[in-house]
Amino acid sequence: MKNLANLNEIKTAVTSPTITLLYFYGDNCGVCTVIKDILEKELNKFPKLNAYKIYAEDNMEAFTSHNIFTLPVVLVYINGTEYLREARNISTRDLLASIDRLYNLYYEN
Repeated sequence: MKNLANLNEIKTAVTSPTITLLYFYGDNCGVCTVIKDILEKELNKFPKLNAYKIYAEDNMEAFTSHNIFTLPVVLVYINGTEYLREARNISTRDLLASIDRLYNLYYEN
């Protein structure tokens, strides 16, 4: 996953004509590290998906503009529209199954 540093970079990434995953995380969140590691490993199964991570303490404006009040948060966009939001107690198995379904619908048709 690539880092995004500011709100403009996030807006550009989200509006790209593809599937985009945003992962919001922080240092004081133990589960954030675990989920980030799992996502970085498992998202290799989706080569056309653009995945980005956004660090909480450096991007408070991005958090407020995306209505994020807890960590971690995963947002999945397709062509600029939010299709999936998972927060706090995230089941990585369910999350990856949802991403797989969206990915196959988008790229197989």
